[in-house]
Amino acid sequence: MQNDEYSEYRRALADGKIIQFYYEIHNVEPKIEGEWRDWNSYGQCFDSTIKYRIKPEGPEFKVGDWVREKSSGFIIQAYENMISKNFELWKPKVGEWCVFWDHEKELSSGSLIVDLFKEELSIGYVSENILGAFKYIAPLEFIETIKG
Repeated sequence: MQNDEYSEYRRALADGKIIQFYYEIHNVEPKIEGEWRDWNSYGQCFDSTIKYRIKPEGPEFKVGDWVREKSSGFIIQAYENMISKNFELWKPKVGEWCVFWDHEKELSSGSLIVDLFKEELSIGYVSENILGAFKYIAPLEFIETIKG
């Protein structure tokens, strides 16, 4: 095995661990915060312009995040002391009913869009029937939390 600045990541891959890279978009207004994404290492080389890490083994979500129960698919908001091994961070699936919006003020005004999820782009989330991309997305269960 090669002994260079990436040897730690090669060992981790050999041990079955997941490598992540830091994904961020430059020169976009408003500035979009970067995020760690899983790296598909198949047929790819490490790049000195990209930040890498070994994916942490702890829970991938925090209190308040939307999570999906692994066996049933039931979606709830994470709470303190929940058993994280039974849940995974919610990511929308193509064709899943979701709530879309662009601005925090839309939460209080009720200007939310309910539609089927189509895809995630670097500029936001795309619904099936509305043109454009939205900054925020939540599962349909989110409506219950704001009905108040």
